[in-house]
Amino acid sequence: MMVRVRGETMTFFAGDGEVFVKVDLPVRPLGDAGAWEVVLPPKMVKGFVGKEDGDEVRMLYYSGSGNVKVVSGSHVAEFQRVTDYEEEMWKAMARRMEGEPSIERPGNQVCRALEVGVRCAAREDARPVLRGVFIGDLECEWEQLPGEEKPPKSLYMAATDGYRLVVYDLDPAEGIGGQYVVPAKAARLVTKTWKVLLDEKERLAHEIGLGALEEGWFGFWLPGAMVMTSLLDGPYPSVARLFPLHGPTLLAWAPVEELTRVVKRALAFGEGALVDIDLEEANVMVLAVGYESAQAVFEVPIRGEVRGRARFGLNLRYLRDALAGWERPEIPIGVWDDVTPVLVGEERLWGWGDSTWLIMPLILDEAYVEVKNEGTQVQEVREAAA
Repeated sequence: MMVRVRGETMTFFAGDGEVFVKVDLPVRPLGDAGAWEVVLPPKMVKGFVGKEDGDEVRMLYYSGSGNVKVVSGSHVAEFQRVTDYEEEMWKAMARRMEGEPSIERPGNQVCRALEVGVRCAAREDARPVLRGVFIGDLECEWEQLPGEEKPPKSLYMAATDGYRLVVYDLDPAEGIGGQYVVPAKAARLVTKTWKVLLDEKERLAHEIGLGALEEGWFGFWLPGAMVMTSLLDGPYPSVARLFPLHGPTLLAWAPVEELTRVVKRALAFGEGALVDIDLEEANVMVLAVGYESAQAVFEVPIRGEVRGRARFGLNLRYLRDALAGWERPEIPIGVWDDVTPVLVGEERLWGWGDSTWLIMPLILDEAYVEVKNEGTQVQEVREAAA
């Protein structure tokens, strides 16, 4: 960890070669302290500073030895500077982090999109580029409704693991000038730093800047801090082309609070569920889930403008993640057929919503459900997965 003092600002730099963070803190110079910088062992400093909550921490730099004495309340320690470090690497890192963001968006919105993206990104190494979060301009390819104008390229975040895709709309009218894929660990660091630096009320009033840096790096600018990350190599799937060119044939609206509660209960019986959307007679969505020894059926009231019925298999864990990122009282669920991905969230790829999910359906060879007691208990649930 590099510590740099310039006037009334102390800057901390830390990183692992792929992701770096910079934090600026206001300081009160003791006398004519001048400017200095030193590299210290981060684990030692972390275990010492702030041992007593509310203490003012004093750092004394000895120009002769390059060591630093830290005083925190009644605790005193002296840290020896690190001498065997790559000086040029640290200087290059500090130079790159002097860049400026290309765009600024509300911080809560950016962090919510990053959290959703990390949850959806791949964990395996088969396609490393899928282990990150896509950030960039995305031109929508939906068919326009009569009288509807197609928006310009917009700024989106996206992530996929090959079984589900989430696209998060950050701005309907402004792009960032490129396409980038940041590692999931960098996205996690941004959200963690955001929550550490600001309390809940402060987060509502601040933005996060985003932009490309020189030599293939990408930056996130937070109040008093910055996260810089290398980018993942390789072509990312064409996000817009994964969406059907026309809207779903059947669209149902479900209450988020009740559906979230039902999905949580259903997950106790298993992840795979048979979903029956009935907009012909009952206006309900039925989730049948369970193993041989424990089965259950749950019902959620829904509404829709077009009458119809659809039946498909779905991973409830994926549906739970989609619900976690939705902030409106109702969430739309769209269906084309039993093999096309299920749409959860946005009805279109841009507009009034925040996030759009495409979830691959589970292909079920056979499923038999017999329900009694007003749909609260299953007599038998039998599935043979393809």
